[in-house]
Amino acid sequence: MRILKLVDKKPDIRNLAIHLCFQTGVRVGELAALKWEDIDWENGTLHIQRIETRAFTQDTSTAKKKSYINNQKVIINLISSKKLSEKNRLNRQLIIR
Repeated sequence: MRILKLVDKKPDIRNLAIHLCFQTGVRVGELAALKWEDIDWENGTLHIQRIETRAFTQDTSTAKKKSYINNQKVIINLISSKKLSEKNRLNRQLIIR
């Protein structure tokens, strides 16, 4: 897939989002509503349970109908590396020089 090759060349947050959508089939609103606690690092799964809209965040259509995406260790690694780079960036901003 040419698009994934392009987004892999520049690993920023927007390209991570594009990669996640392509690899998992997650919708943009579901992706925007993800929280760190929705990621099961041990099992490599994303727990899709909310939808983000421009106005508010809400649960998915029914409380019982929640999705688990369990196929992409690569995706978990991408998210993990983004979280680590974000943490490092914030740490650098906090250092008083």
